Amino acid sequence: MTEKTGILFAGHAGAIASTVIAGANLLKQGFSPKYALLCESYITEDQKTIADKLELPQLEDLVFSGWDIYCHTIEESLRHHKVLSENDIVKVSVDILNQPALPVPCAVNKGEWGQEIEGIRSDIRNFRKKNQLNYVVVVNCISTQPTPKWSETYDSLDKFQESCYQGYDTVTPSMKYACAAVLESAGYINFTPNLSAVPAIVTLAKEKGVPLAGRDGKTGQTFLKTVLASALNMRQLYINGWYSTNILGNRDGEALSEEDAFQTKLMSKLACLDEIVGYKVEDHQVHIHHYRPRGDNKESWDNIDLQGFLGYSMQIKINGLYRDSILAAPLILDMVRLMTISIKIQEGGLTEHLAAFFKSPEMPEGTNVIHDFFAQYSLLQKWIYKHIKN
Repeated sequence: MTEKTGILFAGHAGAIASTVIAGANLLKQGFSPKYALLCESYITEDQKTIADKLELPQLEDLVFSGWDIYCHTIEESLRHHKVLSENDIVKVSVDILNQPALPVPCAVNKGEWGQEIEGIRSDIRNFRKKNQLNYVVVVNCISTQPTPKWSETYDSLDKFQESCYQGYDTVTPSMKYACAAVLESAGYINFTPNLSAVPAIVTLAKEKGVPLAGRDGKTGQTFLKTVLASALNMRQLYINGWYSTNILGNRDGEALSEEDAFQTKLMSKLACLDEIVGYKVEDHQVHIHHYRPRGDNKESWDNIDLQGFLGYSMQIKINGLYRDSILAAPLILDMVRLMTISIKIQEGGLTEHLAAFFKSPEMPEGTNVIHDFFAQYSLLQKWIYKHIKN
C-alpha cells in the first residue's frame, strides 16, 4: 500500500520551499535526473536504493502546503526568487503553480496552547485529513531571527505552555511551529538557525514519540568546511587560521543585514571548526554580506593557513559559486523521507542520525555534539542499516 507523506513549510513562499515543491513535481514527471538525493543512491549489490530498502515514501507520494506572511502562489514565488529557469517553471504542473500559501494561522479561541499554536494545529489536522496522509512533517524555513534571551520557561513544560497560552514574546514563531507539530504527531525539521527545540519542546516530543531535527541546514560553504576540516584533521595538518566570507542576495541575506539576526547565523557557522580539530583555531573568521545582485545564488571565499611536516606553512584557497536553494532542496526531501521511519516507530526527541544535514546539529541529551562530517555520516549509515528492510 502506498504511504503518503505531507510536508508543511513554515515559509512556503520562500526560495527554498518553492524550489522543493516545484522540484519534486519536475522529478515526478521525469523531467530531471535524481541528482543530489541520498535516498535515491544505491546501497546494496542488488541495485536497490536507500528509499527501496527502507520502504520510504516515493517522491510522487509527497504532498505539499505551508504558511507564509506573503500569500503568494508557487508560480509567483518561483518568478520572484528566480531560482528555476523559465524553461523549468513552465513544466511544473498547473495545480502546483497555482498552490497558494496558507495565511499565518490564528485560531478562534485559545484552546490549551494559545491562538497561534492552536491555529497551526488546526491547519495540520485539516491538511492530514484532506490528503489522507500517513505522515506529516513540518519544515521550518522562515527567515533568520534574533536569538531570544534565554527564559526559564523554556525548561519547564508547564511554564512553557502557560507562556504559549498567554502569547508571551519569549515564545518565538519557530517555537510555535515546533510545538504545534509535536502536539499533532508531525515530525519537525528546523532548517533555520533559529532557536526552537527548547527543553520543554524536547520533553513534549519524547512523551509523544515525535522526532525533531535541526538546526540550520548545511548546504554550501559550511558543508565544504566540515568535510575539509575533518580530512585535514585526519592528516594532522595544523590549522593556524581560517578566513571565510560570503555574499548572497536572497531574503535570508537581507534578514542577516540586521545585527541580531546576523549574530544568530554567525554563531551557527562558527561552531563547527574547533570541535572537529580538537583545539581552538585562533584566527577563525566568518563574514556574511547581503549583495542584492546575487539573488538566490551565493559566492564564498575561504583562505586556510596550515602548518605541515616540520612546521612548514601552506595555504588553501577556495572560491565557491553555489545555488542556495538548489543545494537545500534535496536535503529537505531526504530528511523528510527518512523521518517517516522515526515517526512510524515513535523515535521521539532529537535525532542524532540526521546531524550531517546541519551546521549546528542538536543532539539528544547526554550525547556530545559532533561536527566531524565523517563521524556524522557514520551515524546516519548505522541508522540506515539498523532499519533496512531485507
